[in-house]
Amino acid sequence: MSTPYGPQGPQQPVPPYGGPQPQGPQFGPPPGQQFGPQYGPPNGYAPQPAYGYGMPAPAPEPRNGFGIAALICAILGLLCAIMPILFLVGGPLSVIAIGLAFAGRARVTRGTATNKGTNTAALIIGILALLAAINGARIVFTAVNEFGNQVQHISNDNQKTIDCIGKATTPEEMSNCVN
Repeated sequence: MSTPYGPQGPQQPVPPYGGPQPQGPQFGPPPGQQFGPQYGPPNGYAPQPAYGYGMPAPAPEPRNGFGIAALICAILGLLCAIMPILFLVGGPLSVIAIGLAFAGRARVTRGTATNKGTNTAALIIGILALLAAINGARIVFTAVNEFGNQVQHISNDNQKTIDCIGKATTPEEMSNCVN
């Protein structure tokens, strides 16, 4: 049989099931208080607002498309402009490149783009491509004109030979027409 006395003295009897519980140490904070110490932001820092309230909008991505497109058109325009017949493609590409470069520089001025160097390079290459296309057109049209002049000269010579042969009455006169 067990005794109600323990090593520290008499023990309290255990209450029956469902009866009142003895008041002993409680776990958790007293009613109305939060559990654990409350920490604030470190010294010198403001508390962070809740997500979605008071947060600054993220910075917009730079809009560098005009500068990149201008550079591509300028390079392709320059490559086409230095080839004899492709000045017909290089000229319009260079004009498009110059227009896109100016539009890109306007975006840089407004602060919505960050590629001022790309726009400047595209503008310079676009101008060079336009000058090369103009020079290519001059070369091709001069060559075509010279070819036409040569064909006309040959045609005139042939006509003179034909007229001379038509007027000749003897074989010696006909042989003199060919020389």
